[in-house]
Amino acid sequence: MNIQKIDLSQANIFLFDDLLGDFYSELQDYYSDLFMNYAEDLILDDSSYFILEDNSIIGFYTLSPCNSQILRYLYIKREYRKMNYGISIIKQLLTENKTLKLNCSIKNKIGISFYNKFNGTKTVNDDEVTYELEL
Repeated sequence: MNIQKIDLSQANIFLFDDLLGDFYSELQDYYSDLFMNYAEDLILDDSSYFILEDNSIIGFYTLSPCNSQILRYLYIKREYRKMNYGISIIKQLLTENKTLKLNCSIKNKIGISFYNKFNGTKTVNDDEVTYELEL
């Protein structure tokens, strides 16, 4: 697994489009009023990192631009889930930051099950679950 920022070029734009389509589709399951450009802006944020395997983009994560301890999004393509990529990312971020804060939509049952695997606290609100994970 390789993690890096990627400058979009003609050579890798198709890899990005594939990721963007998948991510947007899943976001709509939780937030029905989002537009495609919102998903694109999240991925292309200056605080986003692409997860690559064998020169293919398999996911990304975005931190808060103001605070590297706040995880805004972690997305792994469906066919690469349950292969420990997400766990590796969270462990790496916890090693770098000691704590990690994030919100997860209450509708995102897979995400909630994933984040429940880590040490920390969680608070359940009306529409989201707030986590503070610890090393």
